[in-house]
Amino acid sequence: MARMRREVLDAINDRGITRLAVPDRAPREVVHRPKEVDAALDRIASAFVYSPSGRVADPDLVISGNDKRTEYNPNSALRPRYTDSRPASVSTAAKPVKELDSSYQDWLRKREHDLTADERAFVERRRQELRQDGLATETYRRVGVREALMRLASAGLDRDTAAAG
Repeated sequence: MARMRREVLDAINDRGITRLAVPDRAPREVVHRPKEVDAALDRIASAFVYSPSGRVADPDLVISGNDKRTEYNPNSALRPRYTDSRPASVSTAAKPVKELDSSYQDWLRKREHDLTADERAFVERRRQELRQDGLATETYRRVGVREALMRLASAGLDRDTAAAG
């Protein structure tokens, strides 16, 4: 597990991340290679804590959608659209549209029962509670980069504890 945590920092550095958003969970020490930590501290300009609920304690940043299209991704995740064939009009973008790819459609069908109807309804209610005037509003809290990296290090802590028990 510690190796996986170090690989996350490697990936952050490899991709040149300058703004980091991490889940609101307990910080945990993890030993990284000093070079990787130094690179992250030099490059990452700001770090923020978010909550899956959309609201953090003591927020200092509020982000609100300014167009109803901001709800496209959450709605697509909660209620994916299945297509059996490519529609007559296909995107002219240089990259193919993921939603039209048959392998993506297959993946969606395999995952469609990952959430129960009750779980899906709970998430939809929680998402609805984030809306003000029809637009989602979420809160974040600024943290130092070191703290953000420690919060990333606690990923899977509950699973680790359960597996050990």
